[in-house]
Amino acid sequence: MVRIEDSNSTERRGSPSEVFSQEINDAHRKRKDQSGCNRSVAIVCAILATVFLLSTIALAIIIGVKYSKDNELLEDAVNRPQDDSPHRIQWPMPSGSLYAHFKKAAVASDHGLCSEIGRDVLIDGGNAVESMIATLLCIGVVNPQSSGLGGGFIMTLYNASTGRCQTINARESAPLGATEDMFVNDTTQSVYGYRSIATPSELHGFWTVFKKFGSGKVKWARLFEPSINLALHGFPVSSNLAMQLSDKESLIQAEPTMKEIFVDRATGRVYEEGDIMKRERYGFTLQLIANATDPVELFYKGGMAQTIAGEITENGGYVDQKDLAGYETLIDEIPLIATGLPGDLEMCGPPPPSSFVITQSIIAVMAEFYRGGKIDLNDPLVYHRLIEAEKFAYAQRTKLGDVRFVESAKALVANMSTPKYTKWIASMIKDTAQPQEYYLGGDTSQVGPMDVICSDWRTRAARHAHLCLNSNGINPIICDLFVPNTVRTEQLSVTGYPSAPISLSEPIRELGYTSFSLTMIHTPYLRVTRRLSSRRCSWLAIDIYRRRSCCQRHKTLQGVLQQPWAFVAY
Repeated sequence: MVRIEDSNSTERRGSPSEVFSQEINDAHRKRKDQSGCNRSVAIVCAILATVFLLSTIALAIIIGVKYSKDNELLEDAVNRPQDDSPHRIQWPMPSGSLYAHFKKAAVASDHGLCSEIGRDVLIDGGNAVESMIATLLCIGVVNPQSSGLGGGFIMTLYNASTGRCQTINARESAPLGATEDMFVNDTTQSVYGYRSIATPSELHGFWTVFKKFGSGKVKWARLFEPSINLALHGFPVSSNLAMQLSDKESLIQAEPTMKEIFVDRATGRVYEEGDIMKRERYGFTLQLIANATDPVELFYKGGMAQTIAGEITENGGYVDQKDLAGYETLIDEIPLIATGLPGDLEMCGPPPPSSFVITQSIIAVMAEFYRGGKIDLNDPLVYHRLIEAEKFAYAQRTKLGDVRFVESAKALVANMSTPKYTKWIASMIKDTAQPQEYYLGGDTSQVGPMDVICSDWRTRAARHAHLCLNSNGINPIICDLFVPNTVRTEQLSVTGYPSAPISLSEPIRELGYTSFSLTMIHTPYLRVTRRLSSRRCSWLAIDIYRRRSCCQRHKTLQGVLQQPWAFVAY
C-alpha cells in the first residue's frame, strides 16, 4: 500500500538535510542546558562543603581551647610546681561541686530549697535583705541545727549605690540573771537544759532590718509562707541534718521535747536522710509571727514572750520577760578598709564580738611581705608567715570582747587596723617559729542596690541547749559566756584561746566573743562575702592572695575557694 503525503508536508518540515541539522542543534541546546544545571549543582555543593569544613575547623578550635583551659585549671587546682620550682607540694584534687554564672544575683545557703526560696523573693521584686530573711527562715525549718528563732545572727551589708558598709548585730544576749558562779556546781548545765538558754534575738534582727532596709515591694508575711508550708506539710531530711541527728541520737531519745520532733514514730529512730519530717508546732509559731502587725511586740513583749519566759523560768532557766523586752539590735556604720591591703582591694566587717578584726589583721600583715609581687604557693615560707601572722592575731582574741562592755576592746580594734601596727607585727615575724610567749601573751588553755550580704546565723547543733520549747517548737541556743569560775571544753576555741571575758554587772550583757568573721571583699570588678570561723580567717587571707597573685591562673571563684587552707593549733 502506497502512503500518499500531504503536498505541503515537505514545505513545513524542510529538506532532509535541514531537518537533520535542526535535530543536531536541538541536541546541542539540551546538552548545554544540562551542563549549566550541573554546574549550578556543583557550585552549591562546593559552597556547602566549604561551610562544613569551616564549621568543623571552628568547632575543633573551640574544643581545643576549652580542653586547654580545663587542663590549665586542673593544673592550677592541683598546684603542680613548674620545672624550675624547688618545691614539690602535692595538693589534693578539687571537689566535684558545681558552679554557674549569674547575670544579676545569686543566693547561697546550706540547703537547696532555701536558696530557691531566697531567689524567688528576688524575682518577686525583693532585695538582698528580704531574700536573706526568707532564706534563713527556711534554714530554721529544714536545718534546725544551723538556724532558728531561738538564736541570733550578725550581718554585713554593702550598698553598691552609696558605697556604704553597715553591720547588724542581732546576736543572742546573756540573761540578766546570769552570775559568775551559776555553773560552778554543775558545768553540764552550761550546755544542756533550760539554764543554758540565752535570750533569743533572730526575730528582733529580722524585723529591724526588714523595716530599715527592706524594698517595700515584698510583704512581711510573704517571707514566711514557703517556710510555713515546709514545716506544716513536711520536707525531706537533708544529709547534714541526718548526720547531726545520728550523732545526737542518745541525747534526743532522752529528751522528750526533742524526741517528739526528731524521732520517726514508725521506726523509733531518729529521721534518716530522705525521710519526710514535719515541724507543725514550729510552723504554727511562724504563722502567728507572719500575721502579726508588730512581730517584735508579740515575741518580745506580748503573749508569746510570756509563754517563752514562763516555760524557761519554770524549768530553772534564767531568761525572763525583762530579758526579752530589753533586747535591742545594733546597727553600725563601718568604713571600708583599704590601707594595707593588696592592690585595689577594700574590705569591711563587723566590730567585736565578731572576729573580723582578726581576719583583717592577718591579711594586712601578709600584704607587707608580698605587696605587688608574685607568690609561690608551693613555698613553705608563705605558709610559715601565714601561721605566724595568725598567732599574733589570735593572741589578741581574749582582749577583744564586746566594745560596749570591755573598755580596752575599742582602742585595741582601732590599733590593730593601723598601718603602724601591721608593719610592727610583720617585723616581728621571723623565719623560724618562736615560743608561745613571744606572740604578745594572753590567756591560753565561717541584689538590688544592696549587692552583697553575708550573715552568720549562730544556732549550730553544738551550741543548742539540747531541748525544744514545748510551747512553740523553738530550739534555743546556749548561753556562750566565758565565766571565770568555770572552764568547759566548749569555751576553748580551736586556737586554744577562750572567749573574751565580759562584764556581768551591765544591765544587758552580750555573749562572749564569736569566732565568725563576716567579711566583705570589694574591688571594682568583684564583690564577695565570706562567713568564716576562726580557722578560716587565715584561709581567707591566703585566698585573697591566690586571686591577686599574677602567677596564679584561677578563672573562677570555685577554683579559689576549693583550694587547701593552712591552720595550726598550738
